[in-house]
Formats: sequence, structure tokens, C-alpha cells
Amino acid sequence: MNKLISTLLVSAAAFSINAYAEGDADKMKVLNENELKWTEGRVKGVMSAMIVGAPTEPGFFMYRSKFPAGFVVQPHTHPAAEHITVVSGTFYLGQGEQVEEAKTTPIKAGGAAIIPPRLPHFVIIKEETVIQQQGVGPTAINFLTDGTKK
Repeated sequence: MNKLISTLLVSAAAFSINAYAEGDADKMKVLNENELKWTEGRVKGVMSAMIVGAPTEPGFFMYRSKFPAGFVVQPHTHPAAEHITVVSGTFYLGQGEQVEEAKTTPIKAGGAAIIPPRLPHFVIIKEETVIQQQGVGPTAINFLTDGTKK
């Protein structure tokens, strides 16, 4: 498992270099919280702020998602691994094809999760929560049902 995590982190770092290969490779990109540009995200009701790349495009991507209190992301999968770091709040992550709060694991600010490709999972949000997602695209959100509900 540790070897898998190490491999994923090294791969993400290598792809992050490619994110700058075509642009300002000699300049750092620094964004403070107040400089993030929040827009409607890929999931209706969730705000997102892109930091680098785009999950629907080839290459490394990194963005933040802001979930309102009381939000549920219905069971879904992704074709690529999903890497999540909780920035604020608590992210209740569950594995399975049905939303079952008893099957969630609370991930608090500073915690992280790696979700393998094609693994059905769901999310419950009890308080406003911000996460950072990163990985290598292209990827997508493939809902097992009709999407999200609030």
C-alpha cells in the first residue's frame, strides 16, 4: 500500500512539472485563499476553484471544492484515482453503491483520502466543507443514479 501511495505521489509530481512545461516554467504560481475564483463546479450546488489544469483535460490538475452544509453526493465512480485533502470542515466519505451514513469515515481538516479508479463511493456533508482535489486527467464523475441531491 505504501508503495502504491509513493508511486501515485511521484506520478502526480511528474505531471505537475508538465503543467508548467507549456507556460511559465520559470515562474511560481501562488494563490492565497482570497484570490481563488469560485464558480459552479462539476456537481450542481458545489462551488469549485481551479488552481492548475482541468480534470476533464489530459495532464495534472488541482482544484478546490466547497460543499454547503447538508449536501449529499450520490454514489459515483471516477475513471482515474481521486486524491483528496480536506482544507476545512469534515468530509464524510463512504464506499458503496448506496448512501449509508453508518458506512462513512469522517475526514477532518488536514486529513486526506485516495480513492482508486472505478470504486463506487458517496459523500455526506454536515457543515460547510472545503476539499482540494488533484490528479491526472482526463477524469469524470459517473453517477450510479440520477446525480446529487441536497
